[in-house]
Amino acid sequence: VLAPVVAAIPAFMAIAVIPFGPAGNEVSIFGHRTAMQLTDLPIAMLFILAVASVGIYGIVLAGWSSGSTYPLLGGLRSCAQMISY
Repeated sequence: VLAPVVAAIPAFMAIAVIPFGPAGNEVSIFGHRTAMQLTDLPIAMLFILAVASVGIYGIVLAGWSSGSTYPLLGGLRSCAQMISY
């Protein structure tokens, strides 16, 4: 149950700092000015890279949770490939 959560939550966290919409990052919805970004981080690119690297651990946990050696080695191999590329 933990491996899919560890793999999915970082993807949603990375979307929180990506600005959507026009250059002012605000749109008018029924007269209210609404921001098209959850938060405005000055280090957003570093945050996205850091959170994306945490998502790799979900693959290792998925291989480890099977209780067998070969899926664990496959998960570690996949993790190493994602880190190196």
